Amino acid sequence: MEASERVAREGPSGAAAAVRALVDDDRVHRDAYVDPAVHARELRTFWAHTWQYLAHASQVPNPGDVVTVDLAGRPLMLVRTGDGTLRVLANRCAHKGTKLVDEERANVGRHFRCSYHGWTYALDGAPLGVPLREGYEGTRLASCASGRGLAPLRHVAVHRDFVFVKLGDAGPGFADYFGDALAALDNLVDRSPVGKFEVAGGVLRTIVRCNWKIYLENINDTVHPMATHESAVAAARAVWGERPADAAKPMAMEQILPFGAPFDFFDRMGARVYPNGHSVLGTKHSIHSGYGKLPDYEAAMRAAYGEARAKEILEHAPQNAVLYPSLAVKGAPQAMRVI
Repeated sequence: MEASERVAREGPSGAAAAVRALVDDDRVHRDAYVDPAVHARELRTFWAHTWQYLAHASQVPNPGDVVTVDLAGRPLMLVRTGDGTLRVLANRCAHKGTKLVDEERANVGRHFRCSYHGWTYALDGAPLGVPLREGYEGTRLASCASGRGLAPLRHVAVHRDFVFVKLGDAGPGFADYFGDALAALDNLVDRSPVGKFEVAGGVLRTIVRCNWKIYLENINDTVHPMATHESAVAAARAVWGERPADAAKPMAMEQILPFGAPFDFFDRMGARVYPNGHSVLGTKHSIHSGYGKLPDYEAAMRAAYGEARAKEILEHAPQNAVLYPSLAVKGAPQAMRVI
């Protein structure tokens, strides 16, 4: 019987053994990337019991601001309450499960109101109003979960305004799961002279028709740039022309031209793999290491952190850092990718 069939048919213990059989020391079975049963099990177990990036606090600056996310099949929302705190709630009415907020970002005012039957909830999820409440007399509404309002997520952690959640109760705690990999977020935020930043400029959404693991593996794959990005580098070189090597480059050229570096440049970058799948590429250098000077910005960093600390922050410019399995960040270009 194929490993994928065992995943579907043999229950939890047999399925776990089948998944382990997909990975050897020197090869991985293709079912790990293409089999629907494996993917379904990953959503139920791995994605449900590991910490996932949800949103950034700057996306909900005002009371009533909401960001909605469907995470591993669960509709969730991050909301800023009236007293300024953050809450993560199920984005579904406690009555019959209708989504409360359809937009990706919205301001709901002072309360949530279901568009189906008109149940209302406070911004922290507490129940406010139930139409025809007298019709529930003699029932167990007051003592059941529906009567308590919107379900708050039990496992929420905020690190430097990055909001992470864990859907299930199994699995390690936040600090144990990410460990030293959180330094990638610290470096991203420390590049701000005020020690904070905001998500801005909108979101570029891309549908990549592959298994999620393929995408994450590609982020820190140093062999593909010379082939995959060859045409982009050729176009950049054609536009840039024969300008001297020390000519000031626009940011687009600073980012694209280094992708034409030889294999040896990428091979010598250096990398570190952390427990639980996290990784950093570019511990020695990266294509972001040679950006031109920004005197005013660097002066602001020195004023904020002092000469030595500002130098330490700015000289560390990894290619990518992956906080497995849903977030990847680039410190120097101040960019992040979310699955």
